[in-house]
Amino acid sequence: MSTSLPPAGRRRPATGLPPPPAEPRQPSRPLSGRARLVTLGVLGCLALVSGAGLAAGLVSCAPPGHTDPARALTAAEADRLAAMRITNYRAGRVGVYATLGIPGTQIELAGAVDWPRGLAYLSVAGPGAGSQRGLLQAVPGLVLSRPDPPAGTGPTGGGPGPLQTLVPPSPAPPPPAQPPGDGWRVRRMVTSGPVPAAVDSFLTLLFAVAADRSDPTGPLLGRDTARWLGRDRAGGTTVDVLLGPAVPALTGNPTSGTDGTIPAPPTGGLGGGAVRYWLDRDGRLHRFEALLAGDVPVQVDFDRAERPELTAVAALGGAPVRPRAATRAETDLLTRVRAENRALGGAGITLAVPTTQPLAELPAVNLRGAGWVDWSDGVAYLALDELDRPGERTLLRANRTGVAVRDVPSERDVPASGGAEPPPLPPPRDRDWDHLSWQRRTDALGAPDLDLLVNEALAVGGAGLGPADRLRDSASWLRQDELDGRPVTVFEVPKEAEAQVGRGQARMRYWVDRSGLLRRLELRTRTGAFAQLDLTPGPVPDLPTVPLG
Repeated sequence: MSTSLPPAGRRRPATGLPPPPAEPRQPSRPLSGRARLVTLGVLGCLALVSGAGLAAGLVSCAPPGHTDPARALTAAEADRLAAMRITNYRAGRVGVYATLGIPGTQIELAGAVDWPRGLAYLSVAGPGAGSQRGLLQAVPGLVLSRPDPPAGTGPTGGGPGPLQTLVPPSPAPPPPAQPPGDGWRVRRMVTSGPVPAAVDSFLTLLFAVAADRSDPTGPLLGRDTARWLGRDRAGGTTVDVLLGPAVPALTGNPTSGTDGTIPAPPTGGLGGGAVRYWLDRDGRLHRFEALLAGDVPVQVDFDRAERPELTAVAALGGAPVRPRAATRAETDLLTRVRAENRALGGAGITLAVPTTQPLAELPAVNLRGAGWVDWSDGVAYLALDELDRPGERTLLRANRTGVAVRDVPSERDVPASGGAEPPPLPPPRDRDWDHLSWQRRTDALGAPDLDLLVNEALAVGGAGLGPADRLRDSASWLRQDELDGRPVTVFEVPKEAEAQVGRGQARMRYWVDRSGLLRRLELRTRTGAFAQLDLTPGPVPDLPTVPLG
């Protein structure tokens, strides 16, 4: 059985558009190149937080002196174009094949998008891919990448089988159907600034061509930015090639994007630049072309026959959730968490935290860590490594009064797959540790993601998950899952400050096994991605005090 997604959206020769009389078109050549593209200009102006539009200017679609076959849209064509995004949204999942750039330096992507979930899963290849070569998952505003290992260090993907391509092969192979569970790095999309990232601008547009409502037809009539350009063949069917406006900006803050919590891109008023859309008679999109910021051409083909189920990685929240109120038996299980965990004394912990700094323009930080929590003494001690800062480690010791930290050198590079080593025992005492109360460690956004996780791990052996009456009122069942081969139930218990938050939207999740032992804490972080703190309950070593400055 194949372990890869089907080859998605292979490029098909474009035929049928009326060629300029002086320059007949080669029937086997794909529609590409600057003369065939329209510009999105600063597609990167899109910003989830600001809600800015997709801004761009329109460039000529044919060389000077050529007869322009374009004409204004008819009312029926305008209706079809206005319904394109909701048609995509209702289609759900489609195969995707994209080429960014010009031959010889292009980036090629293959995989699929699930528009209602706001989730894309693609492989990245091509001569221009560089360090981006590998696997990619994305939700609006957020990109997770898993770079290929250096040559000779192992196969790409690391999933349950080799990447496979069917004949005829796609230039970019499809990603493995089951994404690898480790090795992912989280970052924000870079779609603004002097040099927007081409892949990120493409992803922004990929999400923006779907929405949960139709666009207004009126702005498409009698406008130079909405034109009929000709007929062509795509996806094995005859299509109209229509020039239309880019989609307006998304709004709202990113969440997991995989469980229905990210709204579809709102349409608002039509604005931004112009794009060529290949639409069939039913309003289904088979291809689009545009010119991204930096004059980067992009052609995207959709294979609408392919509808693969996409599995989101842990940093995007994993499988979709179906929130409901916890039953009496489930709340009884949650009330046992404190006693069951405390009875074992403590737990080994490992964590992966994609987080960020208070200033939104700063890059995301990918932390890996390992250590212990001692519920008898109310102490946690761990070592933290930042993936993009090799050679540095931070030791952290936390208790009810606050957090003490100190940096130590490290000669070991921590792989993105994890493998963080626990801190040294006994802790170094050659100089004082920096100590701050929990309150003083807060910043403009409140408590840091790391502090929320560590504090919650300590609280498991103290206050537990809360009194039984509160759990009965607020706890939600999210889904059944599995962790290290062990069945678990994923719950959500909102904090008091989250009283008005809908089910499935609270920041903290609890993975509890059948005996009542907490196996994972999961936090929706500032980046919109999820952090995990995994616990292995059992005896822990003595965690001595450290000298405080």
